[in-house]
Amino acid sequence: MSVIVRPERIALLFALVAFSLASISITGQVVRYSLNGENLWGLVNLFNVDSENNIPTFYSGFILFLCSILLVLVALAKQQLKDRFTIHWWSLAIVFLYLSLDELLGIHELINRKLGKKTYLWQSGPWDTLNSVLLSVSVLVYMKFFLHLPPKTQRLFFLSGSLFVLGAIGIELVGVRFFSDIYHAQNLIAEVITTIEELLEMIGITIFIYAILAYISEALNGINISIGKSISSMRNEPITK
Repeated sequence: MSVIVRPERIALLFALVAFSLASISITGQVVRYSLNGENLWGLVNLFNVDSENNIPTFYSGFILFLCSILLVLVALAKQQLKDRFTIHWWSLAIVFLYLSLDELLGIHELINRKLGKKTYLWQSGPWDTLNSVLLSVSVLVYMKFFLHLPPKTQRLFFLSGSLFVLGAIGIELVGVRFFSDIYHAQNLIAEVITTIEELLEMIGITIFIYAILAYISEALNGINISIGKSISSMRNEPITK
C-alpha cells in the first residue's frame, strides 16, 4: 500500500485550521468583553489561543511534533546517503520536539516562575532571554546548512522562520510598547495582539511543514518506508525451492 501526501493540500488544511482557531478565539473574546466576562460555559477559554491546556494549545503542540517527525525522516534519509549535514537535520528534529513539549507542558513558563523576574528581558522571562541568545547562535551555526539547501527550500525556511520569530518576539515588542503588562492586561486590544502573535507562529509552522514535505518530494524523490519481517521470523520460515 502506498500513501501519497500532497504538500499543498496539507499546508492549505493546516492554514485553514490556524485561521479558524484565531477567528473563533477573537470572536470569543469579543463576546466575553461584551458580556462583562461571560465565559459561555467554558467555551471561550477552550478556544482562546492565549490560554493553556485547550484546543489551540494541543493543535500547536501537534504541528510542532509533526515537524519533528518529518525532520527525523529526512535525517534518516540523509544518514543513509552519508550527507555531511545529517547532524543538522537531527538537531532540528530535537529542537522541534522540545518546542512541542514546551507548548504542551509549558516548560519555559514553569522555569520563568521558578527563576523570578530579575533576569527578565522586556517582559520575557530568563528562559525566553536564553532562547533569544540561542536563536542568534543557531543562525550562525546553520548558515552553511541553509545555503546548501535548494533555493525554493531556502525561501520557504526563511519565510517560515521570519513569521515565527515575528510572532514570538516582534509582536511582543509591539505589545509592550502600548501595554505595561500585555500578558496580564484585561482588555480586548491586548487579546487581539496576542492572537495575532499566536496566528503568526502557527502560520510559520505551517509553511515549515510545507517546506519539509516539498523538500522530501523534490530533493529526496519521496521517502519510501518498507516494513519487513524480523530476522528471527525469517529463520523460522520453511525454505522453498
